[in-house]
Amino acid sequence: MTWLEEQAIRWLPIGAGLAIGTSARYGLMLSEGRRLTWRSVVADTLMIGLVALVASETADRLGLSGTSAALLSATLAISSDRVIRLVRERFARRVEASLIEDIDRAKGEVRQAVALEISGRNIIDDTMTGRAPEDYVTLRRERLP
Repeated sequence: MTWLEEQAIRWLPIGAGLAIGTSARYGLMLSEGRRLTWRSVVADTLMIGLVALVASETADRLGLSGTSAALLSATLAISSDRVIRLVRERFARRVEASLIEDIDRAKGEVRQAVALEISGRNIIDDTMTGRAPEDYVTLRRERLP
């Protein structure tokens, strides 16, 4: 089987499902008495690529192919605006959690560096003013010639 045939087997059911789901979405809008505008058609056209990727990934993870993948993609296309919103919110939550974790780690490293600096400065000041404990003075004599 060639690469082109493999891609056709993978993507044609998803494309058919997206077409069916999008037309069902428009039919639902019309049956509810809402007008179909150019703005909604353009918005759906712009969202359909991401919906196709979500459908493809979900179908792969679930092991779906053929009509099952088409049904999945049609279902996602009917509620594409909600799917996009859900994907965006979950992505934003993951990014936020990752950033908070990175920030907390950086704060800890900065706190350690500052504490080390303050501790070192206090040891030096105490040693120079003669307030250092005897252990510090002994260590200094042993290390310095």
